[in-house]
Amino acid sequence: MTLSGLSPSTKYRFAVEGDNATGSWAVSSIYSFTTIAGVSEPALAISNVQATAISATGATITWTTTLPSSSEVVYGTTTPWGGLNVFSPNLVTAHSMTLSGLSPSTKYVFAVEGDGSTGPWVVSSIYSFSTIASAVTTSAAPVISNVQATAVSNTSATITWTTDTPSTSLVVYGTSTPWGGPQSPYSPTLTTTHSVALDNLTPGLPYVFAVEGVGASGPWAISPIYSLGTETASVSDPSGIGLPGSSPPGIGQPGVGQPGNGPPGSGQPGIGQPGSAGGLN
Repeated sequence: MTLSGLSPSTKYRFAVEGDNATGSWAVSSIYSFTTIAGVSEPALAISNVQATAISATGATITWTTTLPSSSEVVYGTTTPWGGLNVFSPNLVTAHSMTLSGLSPSTKYVFAVEGDGSTGPWVVSSIYSFSTIASAVTTSAAPVISNVQATAVSNTSATITWTTDTPSTSLVVYGTSTPWGGPQSPYSPTLTTTHSVALDNLTPGLPYVFAVEGVGASGPWAISPIYSLGTETASVSDPSGIGLPGSSPPGIGQPGVGQPGNGPPGSGQPGIGQPGSAGGLN
């Protein structure tokens, strides 16, 4: 008779019985035996957990197991559970799972999990890593203020302004629009106090202008449109004689003769006094 379903490493007692043709039942003495120890499957164990290829928005989690098992990473910013996860049902011993969509400069905590073909589910300790800062930093354009036109003459002017962060310098200008015409030499020097000279302007013409520049990481800044007027060219008199005024010349009054004081018949003629000279303006 074969006994099955016994437990490993267990002592059993038994007796054998039977009857003969005449109906007499016979019972043996009690005997015993002990089953041998069973061959147990080794436990599933997780080791060598690492976070690699860490970027601003992703990371790769790797680990190994003693037996082929499924792969899962649970992760979050405060606890691994109840938030995000990635899972693969493939039974492997070398595991690699990619996390994506992470935030730059952020600490994450995570655990790895899985089960083999016969269970049970195994969970690792908690680990952590931090994503790196974003490679591209978006910054605001420099703020332009205090735009002035100074030292204005008939052919030149100096444009000054300030920015809240260091930036380059450029002035664009024209008689109807600042763009599409002349511009100052571009200065790539990063500064917060700007001064650009405009030369070869036409005397007596009104000009419009704008100032521009960019910081170390952009974007480009453009001011509102401003205006300036050059002076009218001066007129010189090469003769050295002053130019005539606009008033008409003065008119002198004629002299009036005085009567003579000699005796009758021999009086001296009166001599008229000259009129006053006409005024010159």
